[in-house]
Amino acid sequence: MLSRIPPDVRLDLIAAGTELSFVRGQSIHQEGDQDRSLSLIVTGRVRFSRTDRDGTEISASVLSKGEVFGEIPFLTGLPRTHDAIAETAVRLVRVPYAQMHDLISRRPAARDWLMVGVGHALARALDLLDSQYRQSASQRLAAMLAEACQSGEMRLALLQADIAVRLNLSRKAVNAALKALADLGLVRTGYGQIWIMDRIELAAFSNPASGQILAQ
Repeated sequence: MLSRIPPDVRLDLIAAGTELSFVRGQSIHQEGDQDRSLSLIVTGRVRFSRTDRDGTEISASVLSKGEVFGEIPFLTGLPRTHDAIAETAVRLVRVPYAQMHDLISRRPAARDWLMVGVGHALARALDLLDSQYRQSASQRLAAMLAEACQSGEMRLALLQADIAVRLNLSRKAVNAALKALADLGLVRTGYGQIWIMDRIELAAFSNPASGQILAQ
């Protein structure tokens, strides 16, 4: 994931790209695709995952409105590293390699945004890897929910099956983690819905330094 886009760079991306629409569940690209374009998400959420040798889907991240993906293929020429699926209805602007290359050549602000964003993405990937060893299932879920509601949306449309894929957990572990968070008064759950009751406390709970460890 790249950092949030400066308004002027965002306008340049939109002008240089083509708007595309995807229905929920539709493939946006597949692991191994040779495509060096960058994509700006206009609306909706995109889930990135890959399949391991025994056929298990492992989720890497979920990006939403205002975020950009495709920086690794763009910069390196390597194939796509993950499958990208529209988790909801999605509109995005896809900027071909040639147009993006021209843009960063002409606009230092676009080049700087891209470089800084890649650095942030690498740091975030390392944090995610580290959390899998240091955090309980409940803490990992709390971190995911706290991040998902940063925009101010306190009601999240999430199925337990989708959470399990994102966090690489079993359905049973997700159910237990949700119950633990609900018992603490941090969330309230319904079918396919999670209401965040206290985002600040939820984020604090997700920090392993808090010392709160729940059953996984």
